Amino acid sequence: MLDGRQAARLRDALVAAFDEDAIEMFLLEEFDRHLSHVASAKADYPYRVFRVISRADAEGWIGQLINAASAARPADAALRDLAAEVGQVAGARPAVAGEADKKDKEDREADKTQQVAAGRDAYAAGRDQYVLTVNLAQSGRDEQGHDRQDGQGKDSAAQQNASDASGLARRLFTARIPKHSGQLSVAFGAGNTLVVAEKDTTVHRWSLKDNTPMNGASASPAPRFNIMRVDVGTRMAACTTTPAVAVSRGPQVTILHFGDGGYRTVTISLGTSEFLIAADGARFATFDGRGVAVRDFADGSVIWRARGPRNLATATVNASGTTVAMAGGPNFLAGSNKVIVAAQDDPHPRDFSFANFPVGAGCQLGISPDGELVACASFREIVVRRPRTGDIVHKRPLGSVREDVMASLGTRPHRLICSTQGDVLWYRGHRIVDVSWSHNASRYLPQDGLCDDIAFDHATSRLATVSESGQVDVWEWRPAPSQRRAGADD
Repeated sequence: MLDGRQAARLRDALVAAFDEDAIEMFLLEEFDRHLSHVASAKADYPYRVFRVISRADAEGWIGQLINAASAARPADAALRDLAAEVGQVAGARPAVAGEADKKDKEDREADKTQQVAAGRDAYAAGRDQYVLTVNLAQSGRDEQGHDRQDGQGKDSAAQQNASDASGLARRLFTARIPKHSGQLSVAFGAGNTLVVAEKDTTVHRWSLKDNTPMNGASASPAPRFNIMRVDVGTRMAACTTTPAVAVSRGPQVTILHFGDGGYRTVTISLGTSEFLIAADGARFATFDGRGVAVRDFADGSVIWRARGPRNLATATVNASGTTVAMAGGPNFLAGSNKVIVAAQDDPHPRDFSFANFPVGAGCQLGISPDGELVACASFREIVVRRPRTGDIVHKRPLGSVREDVMASLGTRPHRLICSTQGDVLWYRGHRIVDVSWSHNASRYLPQDGLCDDIAFDHATSRLATVSESGQVDVWEWRPAPSQRRAGADD
């Protein structure tokens, strides 16, 4: 452990040896850690470095940090001297490693339990500053983020449950938007690309073939204030067949068509109560209180319309734009409790009901890429139905008020992703839930900081995440064994 004078010397040496971009790259390459996850980007640079030092000292990798920094800047005398000092202290530790290491491990476990309890209590109180550490054991990683070796889990049953679960595998891509205008949205685009839109409709694009940036688009003018229109923020839908993106801000949707020489735009106006559906595919869609309009990415023209339930509250569309799901209730004051599913090739819409709070409660919808399954999450239950036959594929009540219901309250963004096998990812309250059907407890994916949005590429089994700090990642998704077997059988 460093004393105060050593910590100050190390802070000054790192600030002098690395600029902010360089130390961010250094931390990611050497320790697989993001500077933005340790200290806010709004803080000044020396304080951010101080937070990195504090974290490394507390978690036991301060010696590795100093040695790696000295190796990266071999001509820096200050780092070289610190490496020699800390190396002498570290060299003396093995003689007393037995009891000390055991006590350190016990202290870390106690701190982790306290942090989890404090985080849950803060979240139940309605605060959004919940940093997720709850399910690191299920992810197969220890508290430092390293892969656990066999025998390090709590017991063999817990290890078996973890191996049977789906989750994150390799990180395939990472980037960062250092300064952005607010809430971020992410999507997989055509031609193996990734798209991120900022609150002001600035668009960023990357090729996932070689992980390089591509031409994006600048922000659109801010809309005029309209007292008659509900502000739902910026929404985005990416085309998966051509390089085009639809972004909505205020009473209009701007369609961006990208090419080698830049981009061109097409703008369509929205009604007072009409909004873009944040769903990616060959077509995009908008909805109002009466139904859904499925539109062409080429010019925004309406291809077909689906009539919705009374008091339509939310809607989604499948990847081909041929099936839409819409939810609503009998009147404005009643909660949403009915889903209508309409297909372009079927003149007879299907419907089903679900349990919800009786007064004013909404819901979230997700639809499988082929449109055969619809997932619905209310304040009482989450259910996956097959509308054409009426079969219930999965169904369970929400686990608890604290973990499930409180996370669904307010205006925080949501997204429900449903696979063709009926597996569901639920993004809510800045956290990502891999929905388990075998028990009622939520299984959160490991993450640092607050997540702004997620996207899923069903064809290649990849999950994209974008954080509030501007961190963009693409992960290989490891399906559960049952999903893998189902895919093989197909």
